[in-house]
Amino acid sequence: MLRILSAATLAATIVIPSVSAQPAERAERLDNRLDRVERRGGIEQGTRADRVEDRFDRAEDRLDRREDRRDLAVNNGRADRIEDRIDRAENVQDRGENRRDRRN
Repeated sequence: MLRILSAATLAATIVIPSVSAQPAERAERLDNRLDRVERRGGIEQGTRADRVEDRFDRAEDRLDRREDRRDLAVNNGRADRIEDRIDRAENVQDRGENRRDRRN
């Protein structure tokens, strides 16, 4: 019984935050997990898993650009504009990292 309860609790802590987040946030969370696995050496360069991770990065980049366009269309004041600029800068940096990773 304790094992089942522990498994259910673990599953809930992983699934619930991902389901309640918006698509871009879910993609970013999953990408962060994949990046951690890759840094630890769990994904070898040039393998099928590496190509899947690269494709996921490109899909995340498309989501980020779409989110940037939506954010620019809505202006909720000075703080919103500052947040939009920060998000845009992070997305540009991520795309640059992804391009460098593809070249290597």
